[in-house]
Amino acid sequence: IYSLSDNTNIRSSFSNTVARPSFKEASIAQIYDPITNRFFIGNIELEPSYINNFDLRFERFGEAGELIAFSGFYKKLDNPIELVTFSASAPDNFQPRNVGEATVMGLEIELRKNLGAFFSSLSNWNFNFNGSIAESRQKLDRSPGGEYDSRSANARDGEQIKDYRDLQGQSPYLINTGVSYNH
Repeated sequence: IYSLSDNTNIRSSFSNTVARPSFKEASIAQIYDPITNRFFIGNIELEPSYINNFDLRFERFGEAGELIAFSGFYKKLDNPIELVTFSASAPDNFQPRNVGEATVMGLEIELRKNLGAFFSSLSNWNFNFNGSIAESRQKLDRSPGGEYDSRSANARDGEQIKDYRDLQGQSPYLINTGVSYNH
């Protein structure tokens, strides 16, 4: 943390985290989903995912706990776990697998405003906002018969297959808002 003034900071951080497979993912379970007519097949060979996190944040504090902050983040994931088709001959069977490398980067804004600035009777109330945009990239498996070959073989006329895709389940944006009371 570097203090620019009494109420303004620049923060930077690095951390290394691990995401271990869940019990279900790392089991030998074979689970049928009657709604989608698909099978989930566990994978006892899964390895943990290791994530390097880099963050840079500018924050300014105001009266009555007010805050405005702007952040940038970058995450490098080794061996992320994603659900993939078990085999080309069984397209309705899915299995969690480690899928190489991925990155996630984005920007975030955080705002906390005391509502007493608008009406004195609301001085115990705060409005909170947090929003971020993110972009993820998962490198496609280039091994023979891997994801790149599969996508290329099934591409539509004129479609070009890139060397990457979005990470499964990564939302391109997040928005959280709230009102809190503190007495």
